[in-house]
Amino acid sequence: MTSLNQQHFFNAILGYWESIVRQESAAPVDLAGFLRKAGIIRITQGQYQTIQATQIHTLMALTVDQLHIDGLGLRIAKRLKLQDMGAWGYAMVSCQNLKQLLDTGLQFSYITKDYVDIHIGYDSEYAYITAEDRSYGKSTQHYTIEDAICHYYLGIERFLEQDFNRKHIQVDFAYPAPHYASLYRNIFTDNLNFNAPKNQLRFPVEWISSAISMNPALIAHVATLQSQTLIDDSTVHPISYQIRVKLLTQLKYGLPTMESMASEMNTTSRTLRRKLLEEGTTYKHLVLDTRMQVARDYLLNTRLNTTEIADLLSYHSAPPFFRAFQRYYGVSPHQYRIESPR
Repeated sequence: MTSLNQQHFFNAILGYWESIVRQESAAPVDLAGFLRKAGIIRITQGQYQTIQATQIHTLMALTVDQLHIDGLGLRIAKRLKLQDMGAWGYAMVSCQNLKQLLDTGLQFSYITKDYVDIHIGYDSEYAYITAEDRSYGKSTQHYTIEDAICHYYLGIERFLEQDFNRKHIQVDFAYPAPHYASLYRNIFTDNLNFNAPKNQLRFPVEWISSAISMNPALIAHVATLQSQTLIDDSTVHPISYQIRVKLLTQLKYGLPTMESMASEMNTTSRTLRRKLLEEGTTYKHLVLDTRMQVARDYLLNTRLNTTEIADLLSYHSAPPFFRAFQRYYGVSPHQYRIESPR
């Protein structure tokens, strides 16, 4: 069984695969026909019928064998965006430092577990990100490892900005240098090793306490996508929808009061209250409803515990979240997680 967030991730990979094939193939390729060879049914670019990881592995092997495109994993990783990660992407924009971001990522390992397995560890000197292939040798290219290592490398660089130093991050691959090793060197300009014991990034452990930098426009975009996944009422209740999106973008920093929300929307709290009443709701209800829908998504699609979810939703501790959830859904978060159909 696959989840909506896993399908979101697979859709992104296949969408980027299409653009790579168009760009790199010497002759035009019947993309829909090529996808069918792997058992994948294309609806439009970036949208496909339910995808299994085994189908992606088959597709990548066919691409290497028949289209001879080098560095598939590197090319995909350079294109992947935060918004391609579904709920994982939203959880990431709610993180305040690199350690929280990396640890939160492990809670979403179900999204990539059939594609690549990620392990994260720390000691007194270094942080380690280790990748294990889950394609089981279907392709001569190590595309899942390329994708994972490159994606984390570029992500850390993007999040840390001026705190990132290429000379202080070790990049290891547990296989011989491929004939297209120059593509690796274009990305990993320092400390690149092949035939290493593990596929691994190693960097100074003090980096994990660094505050991460997030473009506000990106936060808003990721939150908008997540809001549309949870509930899309943008045409029926336009003010409510705008507030939901703004709440999602600001959970990371603490929830705004109605007065500050009204100011941000260039109106008064009295006018905002009246418009919400016309839409049959209140600001307090929107705050609760938004929190509870995000909580529901986390419970059904991640391994986050109650304390971690409460923190991501800007509750000061787990008990208030627990009580609010039980009042809203009639059951505890734990009961909801084990009793709800997946």
